[in-house]
Amino acid sequence: MGEPAPISLDTLTEQQQEALASARLIAKEAGWKLDEFSEWTLLRFLLKHRWKLSAAEKQIRSTAAWRAEVGADAIRASIAAGLQPRDWPAMDRICPHVLLAFTNLPTDDGDRLTYVDANDVFEVDAFLNCATAAEIFVINLYVLEHASYHNDRRSAATGRLCRWSTHFDARGIGMRHISVR
Repeated sequence: MGEPAPISLDTLTEQQQEALASARLIAKEAGWKLDEFSEWTLLRFLLKHRWKLSAAEKQIRSTAAWRAEVGADAIRASIAAGLQPRDWPAMDRICPHVLLAFTNLPTDDGDRLTYVDANDVFEVDAFLNCATAAEIFVINLYVLEHASYHNDRRSAATGRLCRWSTHFDARGIGMRHISVR
């Protein structure tokens, strides 16, 4: 199948530009508080659904509802305003138990790999006892919104979609620690 071609707003066809404009409207109608870089996230949704707006619409609406439910738009706004990871909720209690290597590596074609490695240095029991499940869930929201905002911002700065992937390696941590549902 090969590597995906770099995506630039300048190279979108007229139909793709219309689909992106429609995606913006759908997101706003659904209550998503879009910022100056959010179109890059919407572009990812359209690409995932091969530019089929009807398929992307369901994901956009459900994402907007989820963002409202968990407060993701407010978190993203605080990150955009300059909130640093050391100032995220509960980080004063969590940081002493976690040694992380957090890296954003650009690839040759402009994609980004966000790698969070805690393998063999992560004290699972201490970590799980220093914060509630709800606090750990919120920290995960901050991590993801931080990566999303900064990769969308990089996309806008370069004019090319920066795709990103996040990897977290910590023995003993599972989905039950990532989602409070």
